[in-house]
Amino acid sequence: MGIHVKSQDKKYFAQKHLVDSIKTKHEEQRRQRSTKGRAPKYQFAFKFDDQNIIADVLRFMILYATTASQHNSSEKRRISEFFEKFIAVFFDLSDELVTHRISDIDRGTPDDDLDDSTPMELPNGRGRRPVNGKKNDLRRGVLDRGRNGTRGRGQKEDSATGSKESTPDVESIVEDDAGDAVEDQAPEVTNERWATVPGAVAVQGTRPLDAEDLEMKADRPFKREWYSLYGNQTIYVFFSIFQTLYRRFQEIKESEQEAVLEGIRARTAKPAKDIGLIDDKNDYFGPSDDESYYSRTLALVEDFVNGELEEAKYQDFLRHYYLKKGWQLYTVTELLKQLCKLGAACSTNDVKDKTPDLIEQFYRDRGSKETTYNSEINLRKQADKYIKDGELFLIRWVCLLIALPIYR
Repeated sequence: MGIHVKSQDKKYFAQKHLVDSIKTKHEEQRRQRSTKGRAPKYQFAFKFDDQNIIADVLRFMILYATTASQHNSSEKRRISEFFEKFIAVFFDLSDELVTHRISDIDRGTPDDDLDDSTPMELPNGRGRRPVNGKKNDLRRGVLDRGRNGTRGRGQKEDSATGSKESTPDVESIVEDDAGDAVEDQAPEVTNERWATVPGAVAVQGTRPLDAEDLEMKADRPFKREWYSLYGNQTIYVFFSIFQTLYRRFQEIKESEQEAVLEGIRARTAKPAKDIGLIDDKNDYFGPSDDESYYSRTLALVEDFVNGELEEAKYQDFLRHYYLKKGWQLYTVTELLKQLCKLGAACSTNDVKDKTPDLIEQFYRDRGSKETTYNSEINLRKQADKYIKDGELFLIRWVCLLIALPIYR
């Protein structure tokens, strides 16, 4: 399994494969409803019942983001801040737990941005595209006839209002940029729809009615038992990889007793060691008296992520003490790399990418302890406006159970 895990992970965690798998599950459930009349409302369900493991995975995500060479300093800081806020808010991690796990991570200083600033011109001579897709330079003035006064074919010689060398004024550029921003911004959904039934009258029954019952409010707030995150393919793939890392670390933690027994067998006297047939490589494998094998594994994973431990020695430890489950952590850096790439998309500054808007919508809804069915409908409608013709997924957090996700 360890030999093929790299190629398998590359195939299974590709965006196309993940989306196709949930679509297939969705179609199977639809056929099941037509034949049997019922089927689960979600496609996948996973348990996250150990917040310590969630914090461990969060630490490795931030560690990799701060040391990744494919991102500059500003991107590293933006990705790590997104990881810290989003994971803590979604899984309801306490501030003390998060601070305890990531407080010692060096994320650099704001002065590093001056040294790693992205050049405006690429090595191939092409200019880097601005965030809003506009080119506010002389080339735009040359191509835009209306602003620079360049005469068109149907324009007479005396009707020109400017010279050929004139450039667009600042006000016209600002107006165009503002117009594009308004077009890209999805309108907010309002709550103004059915709320009360005209002419409805409350009738006294066997028990007295409360004042709220007499008002006959159809959309009454209730204490929520779930939190809904409507996302696109980027958010869905992010959660798929995150839950995989959580599950793999959980299986390592649950294999503690097997690792202890393997450590006892490794420390026993062997005639082959005495005559020199095998080397004693138990110099750092065995944990100390106050250290568990899982904590020792976390330390080795951290050294491997930071590039301070050789891959052969790292895999040797996992294979020696976690023969059945350790191979799953061989590709931990590859999965962390994908999470950083997806985290950059979730926290991008590009106004045309609506993934940050979906995340911000979840933040606003996550802060309320009560909700209404009308509010849940608005979340769905607003997400539809952000995603438009793309795939829509619902990731619902229910106490310590996450249903990942519902394909719409």
